[in-house]
Amino acid sequence: MIDHVYGFSGDRNKSVCYFGKDNNQIVFPAAALGVVQDLSTRTQRFFGGCEKEKDAEKYQANFPYHQDDITSLSMAGGESRNIIATGECGKQSSVHVWDSNSMSSVARFELGSKAKGVAALSISPCQRYVAAVDQSNDHTMYIYNVQRKKMLLTLPAGSDAIFNIQWSKKPNDLKFVAVSTRALQFWNPADASKKLFKSGTFGTKFNQTKFNNATFDENGVCYSAGANGGVYVWDQKQELGLVLKAHAGECTAVACSQGTLVSTGKDDMLSIFSSNQGEYEFQRQIPLNTFYYASSLDLLNGKILIGHDNGRIQTVNADGSDRQLVNVSHHDGESWGLHVIEENGTFLTCGDDNQIYEFNIKDKKMVKEGKVWTMDLFEGKPYETSKIKSTASTLSSTAVHMQARGISFSSKHQHVAVSNNYGDVTILDYNDLSKRITTLYKPREWCETIAYSPNQDYIALGSHDDSIYIYKISDSGEYSLHWAITFVHSSAVTAMDWSRDGRYLRSIDQAYQKLFFDIEAQNQVTDGATTLIDPAMWQTGTCKLGWEVMGIFPQGYDGTDINSVDVDEHRKHVASGDDFGSVMIYKFPVLKNTQPCLRLSGHSEHVPKVRFWNSNEEQYLISAGGYDRCFIQWKESKN
Repeated sequence: MIDHVYGFSGDRNKSVCYFGKDNNQIVFPAAALGVVQDLSTRTQRFFGGCEKEKDAEKYQANFPYHQDDITSLSMAGGESRNIIATGECGKQSSVHVWDSNSMSSVARFELGSKAKGVAALSISPCQRYVAAVDQSNDHTMYIYNVQRKKMLLTLPAGSDAIFNIQWSKKPNDLKFVAVSTRALQFWNPADASKKLFKSGTFGTKFNQTKFNNATFDENGVCYSAGANGGVYVWDQKQELGLVLKAHAGECTAVACSQGTLVSTGKDDMLSIFSSNQGEYEFQRQIPLNTFYYASSLDLLNGKILIGHDNGRIQTVNADGSDRQLVNVSHHDGESWGLHVIEENGTFLTCGDDNQIYEFNIKDKKMVKEGKVWTMDLFEGKPYETSKIKSTASTLSSTAVHMQARGISFSSKHQHVAVSNNYGDVTILDYNDLSKRITTLYKPREWCETIAYSPNQDYIALGSHDDSIYIYKISDSGEYSLHWAITFVHSSAVTAMDWSRDGRYLRSIDQAYQKLFFDIEAQNQVTDGATTLIDPAMWQTGTCKLGWEVMGIFPQGYDGTDINSVDVDEHRKHVASGDDFGSVMIYKFPVLKNTQPCLRLSGHSEHVPKVRFWNSNEEQYLISAGGYDRCFIQWKESKN
């Protein structure tokens, strides 16, 4: 079962973080999961994450949960604050309405194969209607009756993409606003006497600007976050009546509730106004110190919830006190790097966003963070390389030398090794990640796998230049090249395991070769496939080729569909991560592809890494979600 999720894609979604039944509970999306988190205990509950049939397709008709990234989330509000609507991207374009108390489904509907995903949605405060817009070229608007489970309206909304929808909070005021790239559309679907929707009018006193999101207060007044730093106030006739100067930079989110208006912007500040029957008074500005803007805001009983586009979620009181960092996440490109530190009960992660994190498995929180590259790490010098290009495919906007997908840890030397996407492997001081020990430059392309030997006298770097580089480590922590294993593998090296005595190394590549090496003698063991086959002799089990794991490829899978494998230290279970967002757990060994397994859903993208951690009688599994940028912590059920 899912124990905890570390992740939040704030950059892909607007207005998707909300307080739950009180301001000690929050609701947000992560990968294909709706997450309800208690802020005091850090416990989480999930809408999604169920078991699937082993041979089922990634997308199944009438599936009870999401099967792709959740792109939009809305809360009905009101006194109970428990009815949630979520929409996903991808083939199904499904919308689910669910109860955050019971984590059970209330209703579901699909936008159809032409929708290309849900761009934005909102559920009305009365809990009866969901308004959703798709990502098709027509930007079709859908209005769905939850109680009758019936689609009421399907209508093209124009040529401009819509990325935010909000219903009016005024009782019985069934109108909503849709924020597009060039205008605010005010919709009145329940009033036959009015035009179905019209754009807000600026008048002659105000300059036009684009908006990032919008909200309503309890009186039906609409507020929008302007790119010029202002909060725009719209009356119930959809006419602009006032602009509040709120930020030195672009205003990115706004929320209004219980007489308080809150906004945030690219100046990394919260601006607080009192709101009383059309009168607004500036109260204060609160520095957020996150240095990355937010697209989600909520306000409840004097507490503010902020969801940042860099994956951070924090809370602060409206008077500026008690600012708390709730969650952190990787936020750009993909997240592959994963290493479990057995003795600490923690795991290290890295991604294409220049971030390194360490999370505590039992405490369920981030305990340490660092950077893949900064000028300070390299004595103030700019990055230089003679390597022509990176072969790591990514959508990251971060510079290549700041992206990382391989990470490892040495307890003996207290070193963290991390490879950037050019193949430079930087050795950092684990006790101070802002301190660089050295950098290993031999790999010519990025290293997907890095492994210290069990005695930690060596480190092996498996590179996408088809080579393995073995460095010897002195007692004082100095690294020297011991052996460059070149022109043996015919493709990129993807996984490696050391023998328990630290003498042998086995490795696999993308051409489905499995090779064995004697590190001390510096030669290939050509008969290793017959002489080094005892699973008990290997410290880890991360190679997906071998007699003990040959059944991990279900019917219809090819070699590329399984990305990662791990065998737990007691050789009780085998876990694999595939291209379809699934984590599969088998009993060890896996000899046939007909062997039953537990296939778990939760990720929305390919799963490039899975790693076990055993704690007394408890077993955990950590999985990395690639492009969903979430790390899911699974816990073995006693049942």
